[in-house]
Amino acid sequence: MIPQRLSVRNFLCYRENVPTLDFQGIHVACLCGQNGHGKSALLDAVTWCLWGEARGKTQDDLISYGADECRVELEFLSRDTSYRVIRSRSRAGGRRRQGVSDLQFQVLGSDAAIAITGDHIRETQAKIEQTIGMDYDAFINSAFLLQGRADEFTNKTPADRKAVLSKILGLEAYDRIQERARQRLDEGKSSSSEIEGSLGRMRSDLENIGDPAIELAEVKMRLDDVNRQTEESRGRVEGLRAQVGELD
Repeated sequence: MIPQRLSVRNFLCYRENVPTLDFQGIHVACLCGQNGHGKSALLDAVTWCLWGEARGKTQDDLISYGADECRVELEFLSRDTSYRVIRSRSRAGGRRRQGVSDLQFQVLGSDAAIAITGDHIRETQAKIEQTIGMDYDAFINSAFLLQGRADEFTNKTPADRKAVLSKILGLEAYDRIQERARQRLDEGKSSSSEIEGSLGRMRSDLENIGDPAIELAEVKMRLDDVNRQTEESRGRVEGLRAQVGELD
């Protein structure tokens, strides 16, 4: 993810009419200035726009004093494609008992922006993280060290450090491959069990059928009996015909 442009309005110490910060052509930058002049606020604007995370205790704490709404817009480049994220927050007031958040995600084409926003904020957030390739936790433990929390990664448990590194290095793809392989193995075992059951039933049926040669011999014997009975019946019929002829 390569930042391209950043626009803020009523975000922390930044108020209205703040010029857009253009990062294009900048490879290394240094933010310098006195305390409270908004250096960290610019970094907070980036993390809040992308992940909804910043230093404020609540979302409303990020809105400049006296303002009712804040808005941050970030354009960035990922895998040779330009994107724009727009996140805003309206303070509670009037008929609204709670503040309202909004998140928009767009692909920037040559002529116009194409909205790829999800049906709700959670779905849109998932799309953004998938596009960037990392979540907030991975970001603050790799590319961005929070002020006063430079030891964030080293203080994590081994399992948590492994999880962070997996996200950064893209090892989650191998976890998904492993999971699919396990599913196919389970499906193969299930199919094998079904085949074994079918073979068992077929063996049982074959055992019940018996020896075909014996059955054929029995059929021949019954056929011979039928032929003999038929000949005897024919003889009796001929005898009866002869008797009828004598009576005539």
